[in-house]
Order: sequence, then C-alpha cells, then structure tokens
Amino acid sequence: MNKPLVKKENLEKLLKLLQQLIHVKGNEWFRDALKKMVSGDNQQVVSSEGINHTYSENSGNYIVINPNALLIDYDRITDEKVRTQLKSDCFEMARHRLGRANHKPDFEEFCRFANLQAEELINYYLLKKHAHNLDQITSFISQYNPKYQPRTPPKSVGQIEYAFKLFALGQIFKFDTPVLYFLKDIRNETSHRSTYSLRNEDEILDKYNRGIYLDEIQKREVKFIITKRETDFDRIYLALTQLGEQLISKL
Repeated sequence: MNKPLVKKENLEKLLKLLQQLIHVKGNEWFRDALKKMVSGDNQQVVSSEGINHTYSENSGNYIVINPNALLIDYDRITDEKVRTQLKSDCFEMARHRLGRANHKPDFEEFCRFANLQAEELINYYLLKKHAHNLDQITSFISQYNPKYQPRTPPKSVGQIEYAFKLFALGQIFKFDTPVLYFLKDIRNETSHRSTYSLRNEDEILDKYNRGIYLDEIQKREVKFIITKRETDFDRIYLALTQLGEQLISKL
C-alpha cells in the first residue's frame, strides 16, 4: 500500500478549519466552490503548480496547502507589496496551525504570524486613509489616544508604537481587542518562555483564585495568562478576519 501523502490527523485539522471558514460572512463563494469540488461538478483541473508542499524532515510526509484557499482573502488590498506580504504571513500561519515540521500545531508561531498580519493591516489602513501623511496619522492617533505624545515626530508609520495605533483604531472600530492585544503581548512572553515561567503562571493564578493580594504588575500578568489559556486558534482567526474586513471596507 502506498504511503498517504498527508496524514489523516492533518486532514482532520484541515476539515476543522474549513468548517470554520465556510461560515465566515463573505466566504459564500468559497463554500460554493467546495460543494462543486465534492460533488464533481467542478470541471476545472488544478495543476500541481498551484499547490505548495511543505516537507517534514521527521516523517517524510507532506502537508499540502493550496494558495488559492488561504484562510483570509486579501485580494481587496490594492497595494501589491502589502497584499503579497499578508498572503505570505497568512500561509505561514496556516502551516503552523496544521503542523509545519513535526505535524503538531504550533500555537506561538501561529500567533506570531497572526500578529504580523494585524500590524500590517493597521499600518496599511492608516497610510491609505491619510494618504501617507504622517502628520495626519499622528494627529488621528493623538485625537483618540491622548497618551500618545512622541518626543520627536516619527519618520514612518512603523516607528509609531503599535499599541497606540491599535488603541486609537479600537475607539472607532469594533475589534476583538483582547485578542489583538494578546497577539502583541505573546511575542515577549514566548521569547522568555521556560518551564519555570509556566510554573510561575500557575503560582500567580493560584494566588489570584485564593484572593491573595497582587500588585498591579501581577494583575496584568493574571489577565494575560487567563487570556492566553482561553484563546484558541479559531478565535484568533476570526479576530484577524474581522480586523481585515472592517479596515478594508472603510478605505
């Protein structure tokens, strides 16, 4: 018997993602395309050139993802460079969801690539909305976030701290802001991750649950830990999808 190209467990994960994807508003076309594919009505032949293969050094199996079925549709992004970068990061996010090297999902890397897309989308929106005028962008951020008072004017939108931009936009859009802030914070957390830090998380949560006094830093840690443990792949995907849809629709 020939060895299957894709492990059954990876296909099961893909099915779960597809189930989530077909219920997202705006993806009706994708659901219809899947129905045609399954029913055999789709006469279009997809060549192997349209499929990317990720090689696993551990088992020799491949994880197959079709670039035409990326999790998030960024085709409405008019800037080709930004659109290409978003699709690339989205593809990497999908690979880590399915299991890139060891067939096990990597939540931290999934979050990292999700955060890259969130930052890219927000920078793209600000530049597009304000015609690349940094003075207008900084005025907008200051208007909705009075704490933003840079000592020197930024030379690019990338020099503006992400948290200030996210907070300002959160005042006029209905984002899943806890998830977006979580994605921002998890970068620092994962860079210092260790067995000790995981044990320390449990100790802090135990103090919180028993009503033991916590200082402000510990309270913020508790909030982050709880968010991290309650957040899953699907919620992050939905938050990122909603972010893109809302921002792009206003341009």
